[in-house]
Amino acid sequence: MCLEDLKEIMPKFESHGEVMSTGVYQGKWPAMFSTAGDSFPSRTPVVNLYAFGDGFISRPGMTAMIGAATSGIDAAKNIALHVKPGRL
Repeated sequence: MCLEDLKEIMPKFESHGEVMSTGVYQGKWPAMFSTAGDSFPSRTPVVNLYAFGDGFISRPGMTAMIGAATSGIDAAKNIALHVKPGRL
């Protein structure tokens, strides 16, 4: 269903995009999606698309909820710098 939503939201996805990885979890969910010491920028090469959460820790050394929250805050701050209020 998520892939169908993606195709609906981004009509050119099938010709310009690629799903790199999918996962299905059963039973207990993993504790973390990131590894301590790894960091990824919240900005992506796609204009106005940001990555954040427990899989995209934006500051080295952070993990779990603190890292996920911080990456969201960093993305929000970056958006606030580049997007005028009332315009997306």
